[in-house]
Amino acid sequence: MICILMPLIQSPKLKEHFIKFKDYIKKEQQNRKDFYDLVTEDMNAEFINGELGIHSPVTDEHESTFFDLASLLHIYTTINKLGRRTQEKLMLALTRNNYEPDIGLFSVSQPKKIKERQKLYPAPDFIAEIIS
Repeated sequence: MICILMPLIQSPKLKEHFIKFKDYIKKEQQNRKDFYDLVTEDMNAEFINGELGIHSPVTDEHESTFFDLASLLHIYTTINKLGRRTQEKLMLALTRNNYEPDIGLFSVSQPKKIKERQKLYPAPDFIAEIIS
């Protein structure tokens, strides 16, 4: 990590860069707040690197692949008592971004962090995103 920062640290314009980064982060945080105010349960939206991303409806191939994979994971995780499987409309709140992965798996230790009516979730132990 320090290797990436070294040119900035050694730059005579370090303070200017710092101010720009600070302003950028402040703007991104405001955009994220606006995203939370805008997004509804009916939307298929994500917040990635400061930008709102809205997804188009899925294809039949995507839906079929999703259903097959979700069914297999549900059976496997239930039989082996591995945790809780989730699907689609689950908003993950990560450091900078919010995602709605197609499938997520929270290990048995994670569900203790999940509360009823929760809208933003921590990172699961496993995610699957179907690319179509």
